[in-house]
Amino acid sequence: ERIDRKRAEEKIRRVDAETAFELGRRSLDDAKHYLYVKGDAEYADILSQVEKARPVIQAGIAKAPEMALGHYLLGRAWELSGYWDRAEEAWRVSIRLDPSFAPAHFELGRLLVVNAFIATHDVSRRKRELNQPAARATAEEAQRELALAKGMEDELQRVIAEAMAAFAKRDF
Repeated sequence: ERIDRKRAEEKIRRVDAETAFELGRRSLDDAKHYLYVKGDAEYADILSQVEKARPVIQAGIAKAPEMALGHYLLGRAWELSGYWDRAEEAWRVSIRLDPSFAPAHFELGRLLVVNAFIATHDVSRRKRELNQPAARATAEEAQRELALAKGMEDELQRVIAEAMAAFAKRDF
């Protein structure tokens, strides 16, 4: 009887977390959709959608911190808010929890590509040269992450990310 009760409590905890994640995901999707559909979208409006999602997602993570999905969604929220370092951290946690979770690999790879690309496009030639080894390493890590994201649906984003990573590595 005690084992059945414990299983039931575990199931309820996970269902509560999944419900929170789904609600948060919807708000994040609305925010991202707003970026592309509304020609006059204001950052404050987008941020408002994200700010609705983040506490809900964090509540789900509090209920089930072992679920990779919650950390992945939290990463999306941080990225949309402009906190790339927090997004990266959340996606790395998601991957640690579930090494086969392709969406987290894809988002981390995409973010690393952008970081590598930016590092190699500083205005100062000297700084670009200093950044090159780190940018190359970041681009190589990005390509590994993207390779682990097999099955992601957005082939165009994958091709663009791979091209940017190659450019960051000076592989013209």
